[in-house]
Amino acid sequence: MFGTYNEFKGELTAETLKLKSFNGVLGRGETEGVITWVANDQSRFELNYRGIFDIDLSTKFDDGSKADLRLGAEVEVEYVN
Repeated sequence: MFGTYNEFKGELTAETLKLKSFNGVLGRGETEGVITWVANDQSRFELNYRGIFDIDLSTKFDDGSKADLRLGAEVEVEYVN
């Protein structure tokens, strides 16, 4: 993010934002955020309104299970595209 800070008002005004999208990423990566959508069959979920992740037979859960995926849950995701 790039912007200006007005110290008298205590305001930060963003001029440029760079949002990370996960759908076009090649290779491996790691991110964390809040679940903003979950498919009815819990086969996919969206993170931070920006990236949709598929859940398949190779998906591993460290703390919990697929049944724990719900709106507002904070998760850490290691992904391979």
